[in-house]
Amino acid sequence: MATTSVAAETVWGTEGGCQRHAGQMPDTDLVFLLYPDRVEGWESRCAIVGTEFLEADATILVTECAGEGDVWIESFIIRRSGGMLISAPMTAPDFANELKVCK
Repeated sequence: MATTSVAAETVWGTEGGCQRHAGQMPDTDLVFLLYPDRVEGWESRCAIVGTEFLEADATILVTECAGEGDVWIESFIIRRSGGMLISAPMTAPDFANELKVCK
């Protein structure tokens, strides 16, 4: 997943994530946003501190997260699938989210 200047500014999210990014109240608890430098959930924020390219369409993001009074390290696998991204925590790969470009 090569980055271009346009891709570096693109924000990807679940439906609820894109609603929050647009300044609206999400109508779901499933909020996930992928910014060029961080990942955000409903009550957490994770700075991207490392990447590992697996193959042409897959990258592992290593993040330092904070939320609800805790701090932890979390890794996410991000795969390109058609015009969207599929994101899943490495600790729970079956809990995947489909991400679209937020407008």
